[in-house]
Amino acid sequence: MNKIQVLITATIIVGVTTVSGCEYLGDSDAKCAAIFAAADEEITIEKRTFTLDADLWVNMMPPVSPDGPDLNVAVKIAAKDGNDFPEGYTADRVWLLQGDTIVVLKFVEERPRELSGNNVLEKIARTKSKLNPELPVDVVTCLVADDGKGYYLSAPEKTITVTH
Repeated sequence: MNKIQVLITATIIVGVTTVSGCEYLGDSDAKCAAIFAAADEEITIEKRTFTLDADLWVNMMPPVSPDGPDLNVAVKIAAKDGNDFPEGYTADRVWLLQGDTIVVLKFVEERPRELSGNNVLEKIARTKSKLNPELPVDVVTCLVADDGKGYYLSAPEKTITVTH
């Protein structure tokens, strides 16, 4: 079974609620599959190249919530030329793929540019998802340009770090 076939039959986990497909975001299973297939590790918009990096971690340091620890996801979309990240560009969600499980999350926080770098848009999402920290995760986000057009970026095979 290839990756696209797996995606079309995948289970989507939203926070701790499991739903079939991506309907809660208005996306069909086929659209989820198309998103992963269309995502590139680099994209060019108006002669500027952008890349995606992602950090995933679970903090097991006490105190841990009775519901279990959060899986934290920080995505960093960087303008490779080092110039300021364009005003009006944004991202609102992230897709995580591990095996036949897709986790779709909305971002809950944006780090100030002076902390991440003026050429970086850094956003953070959290979930109680029980992804396996021993397996890699493919990460995809959609960079939305100021004209409203979306560009899918991927960071394949990221590792989940567990801190104790």
